[in-house]
Amino acid sequence: MLSKEDLLERVQQGTPEPNWTVMRPKPSYFLNQIVTWFILFLLPVGIIIYYLNAPNHALVLAGTSIDTMSALQAWRTIDFVVFSLLAVGFMTMLVGQVLNLLDIKRQLLVLTPQACFIRLRKKEYFVAYANIISIVPNIQRNGNMKLNIQTHRGPTTLDLDSRFGKAKDLTAQIIMAHRQVVTTNKM
Repeated sequence: MLSKEDLLERVQQGTPEPNWTVMRPKPSYFLNQIVTWFILFLLPVGIIIYYLNAPNHALVLAGTSIDTMSALQAWRTIDFVVFSLLAVGFMTMLVGQVLNLLDIKRQLLVLTPQACFIRLRKKEYFVAYANIISIVPNIQRNGNMKLNIQTHRGPTTLDLDSRFGKAKDLTAQIIMAHRQVVTTNKM
C-alpha cells in the first residue's frame, strides 16, 4: 500500500506514476481572493472614515430614537466597534490569502489510484482509499466541496476549494478512485 512518505518522495523527485495526477494551486485563485477580501476590508474602513468626518451620524436600529447627545455617542460607539471588528475580520482573511499565495510552491494535490494527498499551507491530508468506509460530499458556497470521509481510523473532513481546479471535478475523481479500489478489493 502506498504511504504518504513514498508519495511525497516520488513527487519531489519528479517521478510520479503516469496515472497520478499532481496539481499545484493556481495563483489566479489567490489573487482573486486577495482582491475580494481587500475590497471587503475597504468597505468598513471607508464607513469608519465617513463617521469620523460626520460627528452627527450613527447607524441606529429601526424604532430606536436618538434624542440626546449621549444616545448618539452610544450608537456611534457601537457602530465603530462593529465596523472595526468587520475590518479586522476582513483583514485577517486578506492576510491569510496573501500567506497562501506566498506559500504556493509548498501546496499540492496528488490523486493516485490508491490514495489522495492534499498539502495546504497549514494542513495535510492523506487518505488511502482502501481505508475508507464512506464518503459524503457536501456542496458549499462558491463551488467549494466538503468531503466527510469515514475511515477505519475515524472521520476526516476534506475542504476542497478551487485552488487546484473545480472542486466538484476533484470530488468526482476522488469518489471514482475510491469506487475502483472497492470494486478491485471485492474481486
